[in-house]
Amino acid sequence: MSSTPKTKIYKGQRYVYRYYRCSRNHLHGRAGCTNSKNFKAEDLEQRVWEYVRGLLLQPERLRAGLRRYVEREREQALRNDPEKEAKVWLEKIVSADRQRTKYQEMAAEELITFEELRERLGGLEETRKTAQSELEAISLRQAIGGTATRRGRSRASIRDHRPGGPRGYSSRREAPNLQDP
Repeated sequence: MSSTPKTKIYKGQRYVYRYYRCSRNHLHGRAGCTNSKNFKAEDLEQRVWEYVRGLLLQPERLRAGLRRYVEREREQALRNDPEKEAKVWLEKIVSADRQRTKYQEMAAEELITFEELRERLGGLEETRKTAQSELEAISLRQAIGGTATRRGRSRASIRDHRPGGPRGYSSRREAPNLQDP
């Protein structure tokens, strides 16, 4: 869309009106674009300014939106490399486990109440479940793709690197060999 001035002359007086319209439609007609609607620039700019002003007056909302945007961009970049993506999710699990331990220590030292502890641990458990389901999705994508990863690791190998080992075993030594033959 581009802002386009439109001039009208009425009783010798020249009036200029500005509209936003699709430049493709303007240049090529309906063959270029089916959007033939014009928007008054003054009205549209006012609506945009109100939206931007609302964001600026609510910085927490702006931060949350930026965080979501950055996270989406990061996820798209990682989707092309399953090993990197798996590593990021593994780090989230490890981070959640560390935070869990810290919260429990805070509760033991009576720095937070048990109610606060329950709330915080609930949030961490959600993060942990999300990360584990993402790791399983990576494994599934690799299984469907027929190849594990560029370095030849199998999906079982990715599971072996999860905290707690594969399928909940406390160490890799206790776990059965899950490597593909």
